[in-house]
Amino acid sequence: MAPWLYDILMPKDNGANLKRPRSYMDMRSAVMSGLQGPKYYLVAIVLIAFIAGGGGVGAAISNLAVQGAALIVLFANFSAVTQFCREAPRWLLLLVGCSMALPLVQIIPLPPSIWTHLPGRDLVVQSLQLIGQDERWAPLSIAPARTFIAFLGLVPPFTVLILSWQLSPSERRMIIPLLLCLGACSVIIGAIQLISGGTAAMIQVEAYGSPDLHGFFANRNSSGLFFVITLIALVVWSFSERRRRSSLLIAATTALLLLLCLVLTRSRSSMALGILILPVLGYALFNKSMQTQKSLLVAGVLGAGVLVAGIFVLSALGNSQVKSSIDRFTSIEDVRPLIWQDTLSAIKRYGVIGSGMGTFDEVFQVDESLEYLDPLRAGRAHNDWLEIALEAGVAGVLLALGWTGWILSAGVIALKRRNAVIPVGAFAILACMALQSILDYPLRNEALLCTAALALALLRPIDMAKELGGGV
Repeated sequence: MAPWLYDILMPKDNGANLKRPRSYMDMRSAVMSGLQGPKYYLVAIVLIAFIAGGGGVGAAISNLAVQGAALIVLFANFSAVTQFCREAPRWLLLLVGCSMALPLVQIIPLPPSIWTHLPGRDLVVQSLQLIGQDERWAPLSIAPARTFIAFLGLVPPFTVLILSWQLSPSERRMIIPLLLCLGACSVIIGAIQLISGGTAAMIQVEAYGSPDLHGFFANRNSSGLFFVITLIALVVWSFSERRRRSSLLIAATTALLLLLCLVLTRSRSSMALGILILPVLGYALFNKSMQTQKSLLVAGVLGAGVLVAGIFVLSALGNSQVKSSIDRFTSIEDVRPLIWQDTLSAIKRYGVIGSGMGTFDEVFQVDESLEYLDPLRAGRAHNDWLEIALEAGVAGVLLALGWTGWILSAGVIALKRRNAVIPVGAFAILACMALQSILDYPLRNEALLCTAALALALLRPIDMAKELGGGV
């Protein structure tokens, strides 16, 4: 077996205690045992999530495939679940447990003496009275089937987090190259989509015929966000270890390509979030020696110069796609604020309890103002913070605040350490997701949910456990 192939397939942490197989059977046994490690399950789930899980509610079968694969992996690695429960910091374990339990609690049947008096249930009660069913037991959720689907949607990111927990520090670093490979695949797929006019390589049928670069995703905002994430991963890869100048120049050229793809998605929110790459780049620069800084600075300046020149040339040649992306910033008229106003009305209707996870599209129509009616359904609140408040009430708001506080704490701890480029990059990735959630719903597809779980694994190294509320 070639040494490089052996090093990939065999665990490196136990290399001192392993001997290279001398016979075919020994080699086969060693390779098969290595392929059963958590990192291979992790890569498999993430790949499945991106291939099939980049769509929204319209891709039910594809989402079910991702969730089914995640459940199979969880059962195959049940010991990893118990180990996570034993070793995870208390706050992280509490947040994960409450997030998974919330939709399940919302579908528990309640007696009529309780659920009929919950806020926002008056229309349901009146409807059931017409058919004489108002005395039956019913769950807290207005649409329990959708709430159960929302629970299933949390299984893949939970699986990714569990598997990431099993990785050694050296294995965990493979997450960065994994994100870069997925970004490269998205570039290739997106190029085919643009060349064909949105008729070829459209992985998500919801995006068929779109003039934008979608890659793995049905939503151009999600596609743009993932290109920002890939750019952050590229910065982390370039600075986490000492690289040759030639490698840095290649990275700068790759950054140009990714930035161009980001523009071609025509996602204004994602293009604006690209600014967060600069703090990560600045931290990485000042975290290295002066000699390395100069090399990286040269590569960065060259990359920026090529980017500006490339956009100028494309604009000068009349590239309609680039011009269309830039022109979107000249017109900021948007229906989102109108949807937000109606969502606030719905939040008041369902009060502190909420309507049930995944039920927005079922309940929003009641509070949608006649003067704001549009030929298309809103579908989402286009502000995930408001949508969580509507669907989960106070419990959802507290969970969102809890996750925000934990991530901020982990980010502050990371900044106190030397050479913390990887956790700082992970913090930037999660910050991008949180900020885009103000205008969109990035965490409503399996691919980006799994990406968030990967970022959590990178943000919280094992040696940070005691500082974040628990030992390992």
